[in-house]
Amino acid sequence: MFDNVSIEKAMGKANAEEIRQKSRVLFARAGTAYGFIFGLSFGLLLWGYDTVMMLNSHAEFAWAKFLIGVPATTIIFTLAGRLIAASDSAAVHVTLGGIAGGLVAFIAGHLPYEGSNLAAWLADDRLWGLVVFPYGRSSAAWTTLVAILGVGMGTLAGLLESLVLERAWDNATKEGKMSTQSWLTLFLCIPLVIFYVGSIEEFINQRLRLPQQKVSELVELTLAQADDATFERQGFSPTTLTPYYADMSEHYTVHLASYNNEGGFTSTYTDVAFENGPLLRCATTEIGGFFTYDQKVIFCEEILPRYAGWMNTMIGAALYGENIVLEGSRNLQADDTVIRWMESQSERFSESYELSRPSQRAGWVFISAHFDNGFEMMCRFFGTSPVRVDQCIEVER
Repeated sequence: MFDNVSIEKAMGKANAEEIRQKSRVLFARAGTAYGFIFGLSFGLLLWGYDTVMMLNSHAEFAWAKFLIGVPATTIIFTLAGRLIAASDSAAVHVTLGGIAGGLVAFIAGHLPYEGSNLAAWLADDRLWGLVVFPYGRSSAAWTTLVAILGVGMGTLAGLLESLVLERAWDNATKEGKMSTQSWLTLFLCIPLVIFYVGSIEEFINQRLRLPQQKVSELVELTLAQADDATFERQGFSPTTLTPYYADMSEHYTVHLASYNNEGGFTSTYTDVAFENGPLLRCATTEIGGFFTYDQKVIFCEEILPRYAGWMNTMIGAALYGENIVLEGSRNLQADDTVIRWMESQSERFSESYELSRPSQRAGWVFISAHFDNGFEMMCRFFGTSPVRVDQCIEVER
């Protein structure tokens, strides 16, 4: 890592072995700092930006990727930086850098899915172990692409570290310690970090974020009663949410209900849950090309009455001894366990009850029925086309 020429120039001031020892200490410190700067700036730029966009869009689990990704990438790159600094071999530098870059890209590709799954499980233990955000073929394809780019970026980062540490040593103080200029030299990695972050943002993060952003932008324009020209300039129809305007409010949460990531993110459904208001489901579709990816809102509709209708159908069928198979319904599928449970509990039902939506996580909607005899049940719905109900349970008081 350090060359004999630098040491020989210093021979007149100190013993060569002492210089070597000082250089090892400086290289270890500078290499660790280089990795830390690279990893932390990578995490802050990639997931910091994503988090701000998600928060501005009122999106659910906005902090999930940031809280997991930033510590993980900082640790990985810091460790890689320290190990690279300990070796004089260029082959080791590029190998370690490539491994770190590919690993971080792999994590970045999975984090919007597995990371958000973990966030959903921690937020609601009723979803523990369920695949709330599925990782499909399109996700795998984009992750493979950014992993390849990540190996390349990591390799360049490893080579750059060698040059940066040499420069840091050249700018060290007479005592062999890091000078201000030495520390500043470590930040030469930032342009590489920016390019690295840009590729992952383009191919990974915005695939799931843009549908939520677009729906939120439409909601905000509607709440602000923007003129038609403003709607059209931003690619929206001014009448999409007009029927629901009276019941809308500034307090709402955007849920990513479902998406097609088996053959490309061609269609996505995003729910907007207004506080004490409607539950709207908006469909978006992919537009643009490879480097001009965007999403367009196609329509929005109120879906809470549909859930209420399904609950009424299931309760009524169980209450009056009818078949709850729901055959022929292309909008709803009920699991066999749900049908058997409803039939077994039918004697506890009554004709008078109230329905409510106690909570929602992503596309998983919970609907409760509170009967006037005191019995209460809750069913779990998920998906969009069709919607499935996979669990109904008694609510313990």
